[in-house]
Amino acid sequence: MNKLLEELRSEPEGAHIPDEWTGPYLVGLFIKNHPRLVEMLWKGQRLVGLTLQDKDSHIMEGIIARHILEGMPLLCLHDSVRVPESSKDFTLEVMREEYQKIIGFEPVIEKMR
Repeated sequence: MNKLLEELRSEPEGAHIPDEWTGPYLVGLFIKNHPRLVEMLWKGQRLVGLTLQDKDSHIMEGIIARHILEGMPLLCLHDSVRVPESSKDFTLEVMREEYQKIIGFEPVIEKMR
């Protein structure tokens, strides 16, 4: 977080961020002002973000596996996939199914070109 603050401070038209605002200081403010959210963001010793990343990897794993089983090509880019136009409908359906299987409800999927 300190690196991000340094980058923001160095931007010529960036936000004015006081020098005393360090990563630990901001985390402390967050904890002080949002104690109920803190309980939601940490699960025991594990950050919820890590849990969400794990779920995301299982969703992507399911999408990839189903394409392989159907012999359909795909290119993975972080948390998105590129497929031929002819595979678009199949891919959207698989994405919905895999997301719902892991997360428990239907996702909102943005279609890119």
